[in-house]
Amino acid sequence: GAATMAACWTSASCRMMRDIIAETEKSPYDDLRHVALPQKPILEEAIAHATRMLVKEARAQAILGIALPGTLSRMLSRFRPEVPLIIAVRNERENRDVMLSWGIIPFQTSTTIPEKITPRIIAFLKKQKLAKKGEKIIIISESKKRAFQKEKFLINLQSM
Repeated sequence: GAATMAACWTSASCRMMRDIIAETEKSPYDDLRHVALPQKPILEEAIAHATRMLVKEARAQAILGIALPGTLSRMLSRFRPEVPLIIAVRNERENRDVMLSWGIIPFQTSTTIPEKITPRIIAFLKKQKLAKKGEKIIIISESKKRAFQKEKFLINLQSM
């Protein structure tokens, strides 16, 4: 019925948007040389900016986002890393949300435990030829440690 029609239209429009983004990626006009932080950045802006700098300095080949709030995913997209940006999503709503941001590749999963999902995402990167064994990747995940009072994130640089 109407719900199925709406789901098909939404899915088709998301695919179309993904294709438009892929075509835009080929253009040099979306390449940003440097994105300055605002004078008073929010936490997510600071993390996204630091991640972009880490990609450049460490020559990382991909960014993996696990259990990230939508704001951080959008900020990572905003700072235009020149590497694949894989965000783990748990459901269709999260999938649609991240597909609306530039350059994000959603990765469907039922778990957001970094130790469980990271090997699966690494296998995906290898299969899609987005990164090779021995290359560096950045993993950003939300910390569940009790020592942290509010939202805190872990940024991990590791070899595949």
